[in-house]
Amino acid sequence: MYFTRNNYFHGKVRKSNEKVNGLKIFKAELKNGVWTNITSMPFNNDDYNVAHPALSLDEARLYFASDMPGTRGKSDIYYVDILEDGTYGEPVNLGDAINTEGRENFPYISNNGTLYFSSDGHQGLGGLDVFMTKLDDPSQTVTNLGKPINSSRDDFEFIIDEFSNVGYLTSNRYNGKGDDDIYMFSRSFCTQLVSGTTVDKTTNVILPYASVVVLNEKGVEVQNLTSDQNGAFSYEGPCNKQKFNIIASKDGYIQSDQTFVVNPKKKEDVVLKLNLTPETSQPAEVGRDLAEVLKLNPIYFDFDKSNIRPDAELELRKVIDYMQKYPSVRIDVQSHTDSRASDDYNWALSNRRNVSTKQYIIQKGGIAADRLEGRGYGETMLVNRCSNGVKCSEDEHDWNRRSNFIIINR
Repeated sequence: MYFTRNNYFHGKVRKSNEKVNGLKIFKAELKNGVWTNITSMPFNNDDYNVAHPALSLDEARLYFASDMPGTRGKSDIYYVDILEDGTYGEPVNLGDAINTEGRENFPYISNNGTLYFSSDGHQGLGGLDVFMTKLDDPSQTVTNLGKPINSSRDDFEFIIDEFSNVGYLTSNRYNGKGDDDIYMFSRSFCTQLVSGTTVDKTTNVILPYASVVVLNEKGVEVQNLTSDQNGAFSYEGPCNKQKFNIIASKDGYIQSDQTFVVNPKKKEDVVLKLNLTPETSQPAEVGRDLAEVLKLNPIYFDFDKSNIRPDAELELRKVIDYMQKYPSVRIDVQSHTDSRASDDYNWALSNRRNVSTKQYIIQKGGIAADRLEGRGYGETMLVNRCSNGVKCSEDEHDWNRRSNFIIINR
C-alpha cells in the first residue's frame, strides 16, 4: 500500500529548513494481517511535499502530486517508473497540458486507464474542480467533469469504478454536513441527439464547413464540430436537463449565437438551424458598441475576480476577429463592477478587469496596444437597480460585472 502522511518517521517529526512539517509518500506491506515494512519513497524530501499516490493499471508507474523544484505551479502531477527490481525511476512531470500555474492534486487512475485529477488552474466552476484525460491520448485533452461533480467550491479526491459507474468524491460545497464531506454518485450514460444546419441568414443557402462550438451553462466548451458539405452537424450529449449555448462561425460571416435546452422528459431530439449573417464591407460608425454590432454576450466576471472566464473568451474572440478585419478600428474598453464592496475597492477592481480584458485582446489577437483605450468605472454605471444596500440576486449582480467596447475610430 502507498499512502500519504505528514513527515513523521521512526517516532520523530521532521521539518523543512522553513520549519514546515510537510507531506511524504510511504509504502507498507501487509503481512499476516499487519501493515509492516513502512518505507519512505526515495524521491521524498524534507524541503517539499510529495503526496496523493495513485498506481497505473499495470502497477508499473506511481503517479503523485508535488511542489518539488521544477514544478510549474503551486503543485504539479508527476510519475515515477516502478522498476522490475523494485526500485524507482526519476520523477517525471506530466507537462503543460495537465499542469498549470495553479494547483494540480489528487491523481487517480480508473480501471479503464483514465487519469482523473483536481485543479484550480484549468478553467472551472470555482475552487478545485475534477478533470479527466486519457493517458493514451497523445494530445492529452483535459476535460472538466462539470456539474454535478464540480461546484463553485473545492471538489477533489474523485474515484470511480468505470464498470459499475459508481464513485466517490470529496467536496466542501455548500449544504454539506461539515467542511470537507464525502459524496457518493452514480453515472448515467443516457444520451440525446443534437443536430442542425448552418445557413446564410440572408439567402437561406446552406453554408458548408462552418465551425460549431457548444458550451455548457458555465461557458465550458463541451463540443467542437464542423458542419459537413451539406451544412449539417450532429452529436450525442448527456440527456440530463441542461441549457447550452451554441456558436457557429465562418469566414465572411458574423457569428451566430443560440441557446437550447436538453430536456429528457420530452424525449425529443434537438434540431437547430444556425443562421449566419454576412459581414459588411465597412466598419460600424464611431460611437457604436460592439456588443450591438457583433451581438455579443456581455463580458461578465465572477464575483471579486478579474480573470477572463471561458464564456468571455469566446466573446473576446469576436472582438479580436473584428479588429483584425478592420485594422483602422480603435476601441474604448469600459469595465464595470457590481455595487458590493466599497467604492474605492470597486474602482480598483474594475481597472484590474480593464487591464485583463485589454491584455487578452493584445496577447491572444496580436492587436496593437495603441488601438485600445479605456479604464474601469467601478460601480458608477450600474445597469439595474442593484445599488448599495439593495438586496439583489446573484444573477442581477452579474449583469453589472461587465465590459463594453465602444468604437472611437473606424
